[in-house]
Amino acid sequence: MPKLSSYDPVEDINDSEIVIGIREVSPGVYATVTIPLSVVMAQLDGASFDNIAGTPGENAALAAVLDALAPKANPALTGTPTAPTAAGGTNTAQIATTAFVKAAIDALADAAPGALDTLNELAAALGDDPNFAATMTAALAAKADAASVTASLAAKASLTGAETLENKRITKRVVPAGSTSGGMTPNANTTDTFKATGLTGNVTINAPSGTKTDEQQLIIHLDDNGTSRTISWNTGANGFRVAKNVTLPTATTAGKWIRVCCIWNSADSRWDVVTVVEQA
Repeated sequence: MPKLSSYDPVEDINDSEIVIGIREVSPGVYATVTIPLSVVMAQLDGASFDNIAGTPGENAALAAVLDALAPKANPALTGTPTAPTAAGGTNTAQIATTAFVKAAIDALADAAPGALDTLNELAAALGDDPNFAATMTAALAAKADAASVTASLAAKASLTGAETLENKRITKRVVPAGSTSGGMTPNANTTDTFKATGLTGNVTINAPSGTKTDEQQLIIHLDDNGTSRTISWNTGANGFRVAKNVTLPTATTAGKWIRVCCIWNSADSRWDVVTVVEQA
């Protein structure tokens, strides 16, 4: 290898050239091999280096290297090229890496459940209806106004008018006495059958409370715990009175139930006892 101790490359270089090597021009004399900077820039813009490939020295090798580089305009990259990942929300001409795209898609799905995190799943949930909003608006328009329904139901709650209940079953309001001895007061507002079961002591049936309606019915059910118990009845105002041939029971028969059936007589403000039945 020749020694280059006398070689000063600075003398052979100017600002418009690029050094690509050195060559021996005569025994012991060496010169810098350069190419014009304009040629390099032309290659970066898509031009070919074939025009320097045939020059002496290392130009042919350099031309092969530079021709293998992707041009600046419309490069066709191969392999796995990388680029800086833009911050989320970037909206410029910057390259969008796969990491940027995935982050944007993940942000779009956010915390949506697995069954609703794709556009296809959302479309299926909407019945694949492109006019879902209009469809729902039309469907809701056919429904009754909530306030009107509430007001209507409130008006019907007491059924004070002439109502037809065809093939409808009315469930009786059966209310337990709440105690097994002492005074007991049925509530006519909430009770159709008043049940005092398993009596442990003597009882008094008071005049029922509440607002009564004419011909309203009330059943008093009584049974003991296996020991006969005495029964007293309020027969004063708003209390009980018996019809002809009917007698109010004054005691239970041990182990057997008694039912006293009454009808409210608004003209006399009495519960008329029309039937008394005892378990056989």
